[in-house]
Amino acid sequence: MFVVAFRDTVRPEDEEDDIDAWRAVTIAARDDGGSLGSALVRLGPGDFLAVARWPDAEARRRFFDGPARVEADRQRLRDLVIASDPAREGDCIVSLWTRD
Repeated sequence: MFVVAFRDTVRPEDEEDDIDAWRAVTIAARDDGGSLGSALVRLGPGDFLAVARWPDAEARRRFFDGPARVEADRQRLRDLVIASDPAREGDCIVSLWTRD
């Protein structure tokens, strides 16, 4: 499993728009793009951590390089973010999220 984690900051008044755009991209990735799902965590006002799971890096690349069906929502996310830490990504060595 390949995992990507990123932390973004938005203005507190833009939180709901950011959450809606994140949800739209994540649902498309999960339902149509092969993603294994994602979680969004509020760390504080306007401060979010997202952790996305993919079968491998290639599946993620294919989804984001594919048809622009979520490009409007991705652009909305980019427009709302006022600060972002570099994304961290790597291969998961232990997953205890759910019982398999």
